[in-house]
Amino acid sequence: MPRYRLPLLAPTRCADQGVTEFVRHFEHFRQSGLKVSAVGHSFGTLVIGRAIQQVPSLKLKRIILSSGILETDFGWPQYITGRQRVEKVMNEHCPKDKVVPWSSPWSRWPFSLPVGKSGCTGFVQDCGGQVANVHYRHVGHTKLPTPFHMTGAWLPFLLRGRVPRGDI
Repeated sequence: MPRYRLPLLAPTRCADQGVTEFVRHFEHFRQSGLKVSAVGHSFGTLVIGRAIQQVPSLKLKRIILSSGILETDFGWPQYITGRQRVEKVMNEHCPKDKVVPWSSPWSRWPFSLPVGKSGCTGFVQDCGGQVANVHYRHVGHTKLPTPFHMTGAWLPFLLRGRVPRGDI
């Protein structure tokens, strides 16, 4: 995925560029006959959410969102139970994340992006257990994506759908 240099200045353009790149990679792997999963951190969660909303052919097996900036009431029911385009979502969130709230101005004009505090509070719908909020008390915004965490939490979820307990 591309690096997002200063998305604060042009968040809509950066998100749209990210969606284009994400869908290009998705199509490449889909043509190979592979089931595709996705992992997004911070701004990457917005890219994944917008891709799901904008591209009806996009089907993802599992999604990991870490320190997400999607709305807490993101429309998971329509993508999981309605159209069956997403199998399962794991959302890692921390109430002490101080970066996630910085995205809130993007929800207003002129950007009107669908952003929120899912990385601080989790999602409100669990879609019958298909959307799992995993709570961490003290990790903040960037402490989770480590090789140790990826091996112990992300890999079991991606391979077997097993959701870690978090720290509560």
